[in-house]
Amino acid sequence: MTNEIKNDDVCNSDLFNLVFQAAFDAISIITKQDYKSKNSVPSHFRWVEVTYDNNGLPLFDDLWFFKNKQDFSSYVSFGLSGIISPEQIRSYVELGNYGLSDLEYQKTLFPDSEKLDTDTLQFVNYNLANSIVEKYMYVYHDQEFTRDLCKMLYLPLERKIYKRDLDIEIIIPIALLDFECDEFQISDNAWINRMSNEIQLGRAQSIFSADGIDKGPVEGCTHALVLKNWYFNNENYMSKANVIGSKQVMDSIERFFASIRIVRNVETGYSQIIQLGINWAQSYKVNLPEMSSEFVRAYPPSLQKKYLSNITRPLITKSELNEISKIYSFLMNDHHSSVSVATNRINSCYLRGSDEDSIIDATIAMEALFGDSGDQEMTHKLALRMAALSKLDPTSEKSAIDIFNDTKQIYKFRSKVVHGRRGKEIESSRFINQNSTKIYTIEVALSNLRQAIRILAENPQFLDPHLIDKNLLLQI
Repeated sequence: MTNEIKNDDVCNSDLFNLVFQAAFDAISIITKQDYKSKNSVPSHFRWVEVTYDNNGLPLFDDLWFFKNKQDFSSYVSFGLSGIISPEQIRSYVELGNYGLSDLEYQKTLFPDSEKLDTDTLQFVNYNLANSIVEKYMYVYHDQEFTRDLCKMLYLPLERKIYKRDLDIEIIIPIALLDFECDEFQISDNAWINRMSNEIQLGRAQSIFSADGIDKGPVEGCTHALVLKNWYFNNENYMSKANVIGSKQVMDSIERFFASIRIVRNVETGYSQIIQLGINWAQSYKVNLPEMSSEFVRAYPPSLQKKYLSNITRPLITKSELNEISKIYSFLMNDHHSSVSVATNRINSCYLRGSDEDSIIDATIAMEALFGDSGDQEMTHKLALRMAALSKLDPTSEKSAIDIFNDTKQIYKFRSKVVHGRRGKEIESSRFINQNSTKIYTIEVALSNLRQAIRILAENPQFLDPHLIDKNLLLQI
């Protein structure tokens, strides 16, 4: 156990040797006792178990202290949680002291720190050994703890110290939808995947930080949008990916959910954005992957306090997924700034709490796609252009004159909203009569917008509204 490791893929062989010896000593102590007995090993503070309802939806059960998982990573640690102090094991003392006089190692960990924080340096060093102990005891305890096994566990941890660009996948669980396919490629780097039980367990542990987020949209997800081939700049050991702060990532997410809504008028959204480490880890917990989560309220009010038991979710078919892929590609191509505006406003429509708010978003989307710099006779122009474009959809259940009249009625409702009308005056515009049936005006607006974007995806030249005038309107 004193041979120096020579492998080129280990950046710091001195550190590895110390980590191996410390982990070896801790594992030897733990396995010589009845470590499965109660209180022989510390417990993780909280653990969330995942079970599945009859409809396949995961259910998260916070076990608190009653059935918590053993925390082998705290077995050798300071404070009340530890069974043995690091000062009692020589290999831990040597590991904790590593780097105290090594300026290069200190700067690698904390390049922006002017003064060495001894406690933090020791915490990082102990974490390397303790994480390996944790992963070994949960996954490899029936195998001999060898250098090769230790190296396999060590390398992902070492990459968090030395590697500056760390690969991640971004996982966005999709609320309350089912999919015909367990895996479907949306674009070069975007997939829909059924989440494994490992991913479900990993994301469940973060619900403690989901303040203000409803449990239903967090739990009620079997599939996720997975964005691959991303990385973040690992500036120092404490650096984390800030996905919500990335406009490029958030645009990809928003355009995906817009694509679903354009193809299928369903209630869905997301509340959790997960960063999954690829071939690196900052620490190991039980047998979970390296994951962290951020939470947002990006789901309709109708999904708040949703009772998940025995709920039937809309099924997105493979043919619909193919259409979603086409729409997503169209929205991601950035043909015109109007597409971004319309996409964001369509999503907003689904997240609003009232028709009055939604109709403003819907008409802004219409104006982005079919308006122009002048405001003269805006409503009339929009109605004509949307009506003309609709004739390109051979499956349309509405005539061009229906679309024209719809748009007029939509703007009538909008006008009453923005001018503060109340009571019977606004209620008379809240619905549109279609085939002797009263339909909410906002539903008609969204239906017509969804149709328009599907047509534009096939005919992107008409993102220039003047070409609608020239090539379509003059032929009516």
